[in-house]
Amino acid sequence: MNIKKLGYFKEFNNPKRFVKPNKLIITQKLILKSYDMFTENPSDKRTIKNMEEFLIKEINNKNLSPRIGLGFTILSKDMLNVVRWDDKYPIVAVNNLYEFQKENRNIMEAKPLIVDDFGAYCIWELGIVNYEKNLWKEYLNSKRTKRDKIKYLYNSIEGNL
Repeated sequence: MNIKKLGYFKEFNNPKRFVKPNKLIITQKLILKSYDMFTENPSDKRTIKNMEEFLIKEINNKNLSPRIGLGFTILSKDMLNVVRWDDKYPIVAVNNLYEFQKENRNIMEAKPLIVDDFGAYCIWELGIVNYEKNLWKEYLNSKRTKRDKIKYLYNSIEGNL
């Protein structure tokens, strides 16, 4: 085996990412914390609104299972990652990936990706996932009162990833 070839990339640009929380996306069956992940400029208001409308449509059409009813989303330049905490195994994060055209940022035409083929998270998303994991562990170890749930829902990461 030639170990020199393992982990080698000819060219790859991996600019730093930033994260900004958006408002909660609230439906009858699911509340999602919403994050915008970007390299230079955050998403515009229209893109954020389209993402919210797309998610509500996916939930209402039963294309996106609410699981336990709490989770978070990560929007990037051409992807939307939707993570929900599982109802049967609350220590498991279940995610759905969607891809859309980065040129026109038309999220309403996003197509689902198969996580097994594409991967669950990029390295930058893992910063958000880790933050959310720690908050979720704190919630699971609490008495899970309404106050604990609100504390989880209104605590978000912002800034450099």
